Amino acid sequence: MESEKASGAGNSPQRLTLEAWASSSPASGSPEESKNKIVVTVLGKDRIGIIARVTGVLAQHHVNILDISQTIFGELFSMTLIGDIGRADIPFVELKRELVAAGQELGVRVLIQRQEVFERMHRP
Repeated sequence: MESEKASGAGNSPQRLTLEAWASSSPASGSPEESKNKIVVTVLGKDRIGIIARVTGVLAQHHVNILDISQTIFGELFSMTLIGDIGRADIPFVELKRELVAAGQELGVRVLIQRQEVFERMHRP
């Protein structure tokens, strides 16, 4: 039982933050692995179907969702998602076009960046 608690095994679900995931991932320092990670940000007026539409595009193209967070401030919808495009069936540029188009259909702004670019932009 003690080893289960230490290793994180057991019945209790765990939430892995982006910081914890990045520091514990064995390939987090690998340039090739980092190129497969994307950050998707969605902002706009809240409405039904935003998460379904955005994650539907990702699923259609075999993008694995590693982490997702969404918040609603009054009528403002905000979502940030980390995805792995290592098995995607289309290039990053095409995926970006499809997500932006989905956002336009929904009346929200979708920004998609490679994680390495996102991290460089947000360094202290």
